[in-house]
Amino acid sequence: MTALGKVHTHLFLLGMVGFLLVALFAERKNLADQKMFKAFMCIYNVEVPLSAVMMLIRGILQVQGIALSSGANAAISGVSGMGHMMTGIGLVLLLLSLRRAAKD
Repeated sequence: MTALGKVHTHLFLLGMVGFLLVALFAERKNLADQKMFKAFMCIYNVEVPLSAVMMLIRGILQVQGIALSSGANAAISGVSGMGHMMTGIGLVLLLLSLRRAAKD
């Protein structure tokens, strides 16, 4: 299976289900006023498209059978890794903002 086969699942979970869950919490707990929640939204809105684009690039190259140099392969992996790290940072910010909202 290529990376192209995983793009739909990632976008479905991160893009739709994730935002639906966040919207439910944001509506109930008034998260929009918190700095950490605003930072989460900024990071998450950059990370999801970045990850999707890198998976698309990797998948298209795999389907086309294009051999990559080690530098190009490392660059794609590095940018994808940064997207995953941003996902983790964003989720930590979301959890911290939810914790703060629960205390209020």
